[in-house]
Amino acid sequence: MSNSVQLTSWGGTASKPKIQRSSSGKPFLFIIFVLIVLASVWFFIPARHAAEMESFIPASHSIEVYVYDPATKRNELLKSPILHTIPEDTAAAAYLHLLTRKLPVPDWLLNNVSSGLFHISVEDSNRPDSLLVITRMTRIGLLSEKFFSLSGNVSRERAGGLDLKKVINAEIFYSVRNKYLLVSSSRDALIQALTLPPEEAIEKNKFEAAQQKAKEADLFCRLDGKAFLQSPALFKDLSFSVRLNQSMPRLSITGSFSDEILARYGTLLPQNTKDDSLDMPLDGIASLSVNLGAPLPQWYAKLAETNEGWEKVSSWITLSESLPENASATELLQYLIASFFHSSGEKIRLAWFGFDPLEVVPAPLLAGTAQGKTDALHAAFDLVPPPPFSDDMIVLNPSVNSELLLATVPFIGGENLTPSLAIYPQGALFATSETLIRKLMQSEALTAQLGQKANLYFHLRPAQAWEAAVPALNEFAASGLLRGHTESSFAEAATKISKQISTLQEFTVLGIVSDKAFHLEAKVTIGLSDQADNNAIQIAQRGQR
Repeated sequence: MSNSVQLTSWGGTASKPKIQRSSSGKPFLFIIFVLIVLASVWFFIPARHAAEMESFIPASHSIEVYVYDPATKRNELLKSPILHTIPEDTAAAAYLHLLTRKLPVPDWLLNNVSSGLFHISVEDSNRPDSLLVITRMTRIGLLSEKFFSLSGNVSRERAGGLDLKKVINAEIFYSVRNKYLLVSSSRDALIQALTLPPEEAIEKNKFEAAQQKAKEADLFCRLDGKAFLQSPALFKDLSFSVRLNQSMPRLSITGSFSDEILARYGTLLPQNTKDDSLDMPLDGIASLSVNLGAPLPQWYAKLAETNEGWEKVSSWITLSESLPENASATELLQYLIASFFHSSGEKIRLAWFGFDPLEVVPAPLLAGTAQGKTDALHAAFDLVPPPPFSDDMIVLNPSVNSELLLATVPFIGGENLTPSLAIYPQGALFATSETLIRKLMQSEALTAQLGQKANLYFHLRPAQAWEAAVPALNEFAASGLLRGHTESSFAEAATKISKQISTLQEFTVLGIVSDKAFHLEAKVTIGLSDQADNNAIQIAQRGQR
């Protein structure tokens, strides 16, 4: 019998020897951990560069667009009723289609890809291949780009360390620098931006000023004189800001004229606009109120110097010292026109009130005023003899109503084909219709002031203008005088156009223009009426009556 002693555990069997576990797997787990960390760093932390956005934008680019939060602005544009007023088959409609079409990425990703400024620039209007888009990417945007670059839709090119990437299906090149995403349809344009010398980049203060204006608007655009390559260039520089609004989009325009334009037409522009003011615009469908900065005769003399083609007009506005005896109807009319012209000051108003389609031809209803001293016109009214009376002939001589200070020239037709001229306390008034001029003589706006510092005002009521034009155009269509349309085809086209512009109530421009610079504020008033379609049909039907 063996004398060996067996050791047993408390209440159990004999204990087994412990197994020594190998530690050879720990280095492998550590390597996996390090790789995960490095991958996270690669995904979330972009390459660091000292460059800021403006360092990638060539100063030679003559057209720039600045937009903050483009995804939100795009959604606002989609909701804007002004989209429905853009005619189809136009360049504007094509660009809007690109902006508003359904995108191949979900909205949540689009809203989170970039933050801050979205910048678009191009060399000029004839170089679309130079288009460059730059935006600052969010963390989500950077992560999405990392995953996207690994897909089969993207090819990579080191390009001397520039790390260019190409979206194969879209033929678009892009690169990421210091959280900035640079995109272009041109490889050369992208390389130019990535390797741009500091002295060839846009000035920092110029860029920051444009940034600030973009923050105050929905979109800011800057153009310089070479943007459209026309000769001579119209502007030295031009910029505009857009503010989207459901019922009243606004546009602010600032700029200066080119040296070539100023050399030719600079004398026509006001030089001192410090105290400029305007007469209250006449309440027409379209209306203009302007302060020329000089009395009309002086301003016209400068205009005539710019072009020899004004000689025929000059013959009608030359005021003779006296009225010839037995003056003909034409001589009397010319004398009244010249007297009105030489009575005119610097404030001029013009307005269109529609048409009278019941005259021999559709008669436009036009009117205007000229503020100034009316001594010459008073003298002319005194010299115009009473028209001869005859039952056998049509008399076209002007007649003067001394009590009303009103002169009328009877044409063949009704009162809306009777050009008229009147004197009011601050100046003279003319109209193509005696009915219209009598109405305006009773208007409070005739002697009122606009009350804003400006020398230019214009408004147009598009829906009302089209409503007034349809009956007149229908008369031409019925007579075969409207090229490309019969009466029925015009009625169909009129209904379509009426639907497009039925919500456009008014377009207004107010501003100051001088030989140094100009600033204009424009706005569009949009009516959101549920009856727009019915109104459009009624307008078209009215034209067929």
